[in-house]
Amino acid sequence: MKRIGIVIGGIIVIALLIAIYLFTKKTQGIQNKSPDFTLTPQQFIQAFLKNPKQADNLYQNKVIQLQGVPHKTMEKPLKIVYQAPEYSIDILLDTTLYQKVPEQILSVKALYIGYEAPDSLLELPGVIRLQYGVINPQ
Repeated sequence: MKRIGIVIGGIIVIALLIAIYLFTKKTQGIQNKSPDFTLTPQQFIQAFLKNPKQADNLYQNKVIQLQGVPHKTMEKPLKIVYQAPEYSIDILLDTTLYQKVPEQILSVKALYIGYEAPDSLLELPGVIRLQYGVINPQ
């Protein structure tokens, strides 16, 4: 019985270590990685208006670089928001690379993680989510 408990405990520890490795692997290197796509926020949103499922498949786990003036910035959580009537783009910034977000045209690289379609019943716009964002100097 003790051996089974030790084996199960060992498997759990190994699974946790693998999960931590995979999580930190994604956050490493976004700053130094070339973007898979460079777009304006309007072009990015347009892809989701045209065909959301196709856009989701195209951008899934890809590094996206957006260039434009953000509509707002927030400090808790640290994020940049680009907005249009149909969708908003929320980019959670990498807090280990904290810097004050200037109110100007920004070039932001981040990992696309998913979207939520607009809800016409509740009249809510869709949300396109990116994370591990870093601001590149212009």
